[in-house]
Amino acid sequence: MFGFFSYHKNIRNIVVLFGTVYNDITIKRLKSDGTTEREFKVPIAYGPGDKFLAKLNQPDVMSLPRMSFEITDYSYDATRKLQTTKKFKKVKAGSTTELTIVYNPVPYDFNITLSVMVKYSDDGTQILEQILPYFTPEFQVTMNELATMGIKRDIPIILNSVSTEDTYEGEFLTRRALIHTLTFTVKGYIYGRTIDQGVIREVDVNIGSNLSNVASVTITAGGSSYTSVPTVTFSGGGGSGATGTAVVSSNAVASITITNAGTGYSSAPTVTFIGGGGTGAVGTAVLISQDDVNIDIRPNPTSADADDTFGFTEVITDLWKKTL
Repeated sequence: MFGFFSYHKNIRNIVVLFGTVYNDITIKRLKSDGTTEREFKVPIAYGPGDKFLAKLNQPDVMSLPRMSFEITDYSYDATRKLQTTKKFKKVKAGSTTELTIVYNPVPYDFNITLSVMVKYSDDGTQILEQILPYFTPEFQVTMNELATMGIKRDIPIILNSVSTEDTYEGEFLTRRALIHTLTFTVKGYIYGRTIDQGVIREVDVNIGSNLSNVASVTITAGGSSYTSVPTVTFSGGGGSGATGTAVVSSNAVASITITNAGTGYSSAPTVTFIGGGGTGAVGTAVLISQDDVNIDIRPNPTSADADDTFGFTEVITDLWKKTL
């Protein structure tokens, strides 16, 4: 279906998980003095309870007590939906330059019915008292959810209801079966297909920006009577951080040396000259905008392993500069 084969045994693993939880329940038969006469494990198998009850009337085929369970239905659980595009990664087996990736799984609720079939009521209560105290109403079990990717998860098993039915009817020779039915919801996940991914050999990133900085100052009037270097200030323009040093020649401001271009200017800031003993100097700030920058990153595959930190070279190139 959809052109890809994918089978991670997610549903099968839910069945195995559930059956494993109940595969170590025992019953003790006591003597009149309270000592143990016999102790045995209660067998459990997958299948509907009615299937096993039908075998009761066949001699030497089946005896009680025993347990059975089956999945009755699945349903999508939207409340546990995970981010669809998140991925799990693992180095591919037998390779140092490839990763195996799988996207987040889809959450499903598995409704399971457990049938406890006994002949004697004390057997039934022994079994129930080995189960019910652990559900409040939830019991967590850690499962290897996707062994090939090393993913483990705590799976909640929720006890929904417990009911009892006594099938002792008809003549005295009719075989009796006391049935306790427990319904559970297992909150599991189903994974999609895994994908192999090689080492990323080149990354091309284009970064757009409308931010500008001060490239230079054009002196439109040098002023007069400057006996020392005036202080240069930049104000307005929406940015900050620009600084410069005036160069005085023949008692006039000849040029400005930019010591810090600043950042974030959307228009040319106002240039002001303070002190120096003179007056009349006027300058206009010239902005430069680096609207597009290309970053070319090239890993070194010959010395890099998948999912490793490895050496690389980077070349940063200004693709376009515009003077405002």
